[in-house]
Amino acid sequence: MQKHDSSFFRFINDNLNSDPIKLRLKYAGKHDDFPYDFAVIQIESRKKYREKLKKFISEPGVLFPDSLAGEQASHEAIAKFHASLIEKSSFLLDMTGGLGIDSLQFSNVCDKVITIEKDKNKAETLTHNLKIKKIANIEVINGDSIDYLRDSQLMFDVIFIDPARRDASLRRVYAITDCEPDVGKFLNDILEKTGKLMIKASPLLDITQTVKDFPELTSIRAVGVKGECKEILLEFDKEEACRLGSQGKENSGNILCEAIDLDNEGNVISRFEEYLSEVEKEEINFAGPEDLTETSFLYEPSAMLMKLKPWNSLIKKFPGLKKFAGSSHLFVSNTFYEGFPGRITKIEKIITKQDRKTLKGFPANIVSRNYPETAEEIRKTLKVKEGSDKFIYASRLGNKPVMLLTSLLEPLKTESCR
Repeated sequence: MQKHDSSFFRFINDNLNSDPIKLRLKYAGKHDDFPYDFAVIQIESRKKYREKLKKFISEPGVLFPDSLAGEQASHEAIAKFHASLIEKSSFLLDMTGGLGIDSLQFSNVCDKVITIEKDKNKAETLTHNLKIKKIANIEVINGDSIDYLRDSQLMFDVIFIDPARRDASLRRVYAITDCEPDVGKFLNDILEKTGKLMIKASPLLDITQTVKDFPELTSIRAVGVKGECKEILLEFDKEEACRLGSQGKENSGNILCEAIDLDNEGNVISRFEEYLSEVEKEEINFAGPEDLTETSFLYEPSAMLMKLKPWNSLIKKFPGLKKFAGSSHLFVSNTFYEGFPGRITKIEKIITKQDRKTLKGFPANIVSRNYPETAEEIRKTLKVKEGSDKFIYASRLGNKPVMLLTSLLEPLKTESCR
């Protein structure tokens, strides 16, 4: 990796508030002092990921190896959560180093972290960043992680892997077996070298198919930041499997399912857990028109909960909830449940055909679930502005379309739903 002098970092600092597009045009092809294009990548990445990677970029001398590194990295809040699942003093292997955000968090709880990075430039940049941050318990190895694992005689307490979710043509892929490396193909090789394997997967992962593909799974976690689902975290834990009596065989209903929402600092906002055997049940009470009153609350599950769809378990924990319709995934109740993992709004009224004509210019957010029109189509039809604490929910009550005006309640307190 090319070394950069003080003028390189001074240029970055002086232009942090500049438009990267204009900088690229102004310094295109210039290399008299340093590679300006690489400097612009640093400026652009610091601007784009100032919330996602706030702690990482707090050190002036750290570098992004390329323009995609920040996009592919874990949110720092998510990486902190990953580390919270690791026992202190562990010996951990990170098979996909990248920008090193996960390894940096793991280093806070582990005695030793070995991180493998196939790309030479990324490996050298990670080594540089570790020196800048004065972190000594992470060893960076440039090479193929599968080859390293096969050749190594070491046993790891934990192995973490974030497979690349782009194919040879750089198209996005989502299934674990389509990613690089193919964990499905090498699963036995990996599990031979560790007691616990954690796989970070796409939030678009098909959970039902994944359970079929990997019956050895012990937990599935849908993890998000401030309501946005960021990943599906899969875990294979030999000790947990033995405790449950599966001993490497199909775990069936013993798979732990969790929906976790974090704030930007990695603190848990809400956490809902249930076992797969309960998640798959469907014993639900449905709402009728009499339930949609001005004393009722509308409950919209978080994006993480939507991945797991544990509706029967949800209603057991919040027994007054009634579902709008089979495919709507919205709930209503006269009871206010402060710990509900998602958005709660107060129903103001059912919007009639006459009301629709009066909403022009009205500021509101629109949510369409199992409704004939999309949220954007509804906005154009009603000529509603964006924003405010008002919500228009379009859904179905049984087989009939219904539209509701609701108002947002105060943000939820940090709560665990177990």
